[in-house]
Amino acid sequence: MQTKAILSALIIIAVAAGIFGMRASLSPRAGSEASADFSSISVPERFKVLAPSPSTARPGLGSTSIGSTRTREASLASTSQSAEGTTSPTSAGAAQAEASTDGAKSAVCNESAFGSDGYSPSKMIDIETCKKLNALYASGKAAGNAGDLYDNRDGLHVNFCVGWTPAPDCPPEHRLFPQHDWRIGSGGRATSVSPQPTIGQASYSGSTEGSVKHGIPYAMYRSQSGTEAFYRLYRGNNLYIYPSLSDDSFAGDPYDKGLLEDPSEVDQATANIANTPYVIGSKQICDCGAGSLRIHDASGSDLAFVELGFAGLAAFRPDVKKALAAKGMLIPTLQAMIRYSHYSVDSDDGYLRSELSHGSSYLAHRLEGGSVRPAYDASKLVDSINGLALSDVPPLVELSVASETFDDAEALFETPGAVARRLDVGGNRSIALRATALSADGRETGYEYKYVVLSQGPAEARISERGASATVEFRYEEGEGRTDVAVFARRSGGKLWSVPAIISLYTGS
Repeated sequence: MQTKAILSALIIIAVAAGIFGMRASLSPRAGSEASADFSSISVPERFKVLAPSPSTARPGLGSTSIGSTRTREASLASTSQSAEGTTSPTSAGAAQAEASTDGAKSAVCNESAFGSDGYSPSKMIDIETCKKLNALYASGKAAGNAGDLYDNRDGLHVNFCVGWTPAPDCPPEHRLFPQHDWRIGSGGRATSVSPQPTIGQASYSGSTEGSVKHGIPYAMYRSQSGTEAFYRLYRGNNLYIYPSLSDDSFAGDPYDKGLLEDPSEVDQATANIANTPYVIGSKQICDCGAGSLRIHDASGSDLAFVELGFAGLAAFRPDVKKALAAKGMLIPTLQAMIRYSHYSVDSDDGYLRSELSHGSSYLAHRLEGGSVRPAYDASKLVDSINGLALSDVPPLVELSVASETFDDAEALFETPGAVARRLDVGGNRSIALRATALSADGRETGYEYKYVVLSQGPAEARISERGASATVEFRYEEGEGRTDVAVFARRSGGKLWSVPAIISLYTGS
């Protein structure tokens, strides 16, 4: 009887401790919410969202991460429900993974994850770039990915874990970049800002019209609120990649060798309705089980840019990465440097006029000598990012509309980094704009601006430029497609132009 009483008491104590621990794990933690600080950034009030710097960032409630190289708090001990309705994995696998990653903390990139051809699984990163990242990190010159987050939002419909299906954990030896946190869910398009620097993806469609499947960017660009959500993520240090699907299809047969060697002309009838620097719409070249190479715009095309994004985040100098995250300029800078690394860019003028690198969809690869090769130079990306002092960082250019002849029904959206309009019938319209450059180091003056017709669709664009201001006149008769005007800024005499702000006009039904 005495033994039974003791056992009963022990059970009661264990149950009570379990309930207490569960309540603790579901309670918000101090510092888990992003605090907005836009004292140095001039943007409309409704866009003001900013993640904390990497030194204070923690996974938010329901964002339990897998295999972090940082010490976890006890409250991560149980599964929790995220704010967007995705169940986060338990930390049991995380604790095991953390113990096994102790020896790998000095490695940003997993050199054993590369194929016999010397490339990463999505053929975006080469082994020499991987070794370069590891050397930079080991010497303290690169920040690495500790504190960054990979956000899988398609329930592992595509798998970033190399040769392993997480259940829920991805073992360190199967990770291309071992240091970043993992979050697995099925929420689809992201709308809530993660407090950590984040690279995420969802191989889902955005909308279907008849037999045509559109990507998530297309669906979000159809409304002011959708595009505002993308902007907040962009300024909150979150970059998401979504397959472009039928949007921005290249003209011609996707299996044609000539097209694969020079995929430069988008079929205007398939052009996305707008263009912003906020997200990446993805395509790739692969056989994808079809037996022959083709342009692939669906599930899995996003992973190449997840690879490139983490390589870029890892390459920043520690102090520069922290400062850019605090300013909400981490992703705009990453986007600029990704575009500079495109094979079509070999000069300032090439950067300003590269329709391929500034398009609304990105093609990860090109065909070279019959072999699939990256369209982006990962080594160049790492070198250029790691070479940035804070004073070298290109500014962030943002727009305001001074006046226009478009009516309210012709407005798609208006955000600081992108403005979009639509015309269903022929006619002329004009829009007057003013650009403002925001710097990473607090500099307020001494910038030069450039307005460029980036892609000429059915509507002809003419620019009357006056420094930071310009009037763009659109002349349209007929035809379906999109015309883009890009606005760049750089420090006077500086080396690097910003990622562009974009004015786009979609024409046709």
